[in-house]
Formats: sequence, structure tokens, C-alpha cells
Amino acid sequence: MNYELIKLHNLLFLVVFMGFLTLQTSCNKEDDKNSIKGTTWKGTEIDDDYEIDYTIFFEESSFTMVAKIYEDDHEDTDYVNGTYIYNHPEIKLFYTYDDKSLVLSGTISGKKMILYNDTGASVNFTRQ
Repeated sequence: MNYELIKLHNLLFLVVFMGFLTLQTSCNKEDDKNSIKGTTWKGTEIDDDYEIDYTIFFEESSFTMVAKIYEDDHEDTDYVNGTYIYNHPEIKLFYTYDDKSLVLSGTISGKKMILYNDTGASVNFTRQ
């Protein structure tokens, strides 16, 4: 009889442990869904006089944006580093460019992100 009690105890422990693992895994997946750490996003801004291809790399609370600018026969690349706040689905990027403090605001939905500057112009990005 003692053997059956130990067997029942081990079975109960296994069921509780499996429930804990399932709960832990589902919580981690939810956390990952609301994180953009380690992701890369690409977007393009096209105007009559120029085209800019943007690539944004997100880290824990910082980002790097690479802007490849094509204008007439000229090509240039700018690099911007800054910080961001992401509270799903809203995102704000803070950075300095030409000695001006700037903010881009936007939203993320799935693999799509749209960012607006202070004049209301927007660029659509896709998660890579």
C-alpha cells in the first residue's frame, strides 16, 4: 500500500509540474509578443526629390536607425542612435539629429509599424 501512495504522489507531482510548465511557457510567449528587443524593421520614404530607405535595429531600450538617402546622383548614409518606449501597441522613439531633440510616435500591429514625425508625415515599416 505504501508503494501505491508513493506512486500516486509522484503522479500528482508530475501533473502539477506539467501545469506549471504550461503556464510559464504561455506567459513567456505573451511577454515576447509585446517586446521588440532584437528586431529589425525596414521602411521607405519616397518624395519627388529623394528616396530614403530606413532600417531600425531595436535593443533592450535603445535603437539604431540607418537612413540611406538617394537624391539626384547623390547617395548618403546617416546613422541615428536613441532610446524608445514601447507600450503595446504604441511606440515613441527619442533621438537627437542636427542638435535637435526629436520624437517619432507610432503604433505596431503584428509585423507592421507606422511612425509619424512632428509634422504628421509618416513612414510604414515591416518587421524583417
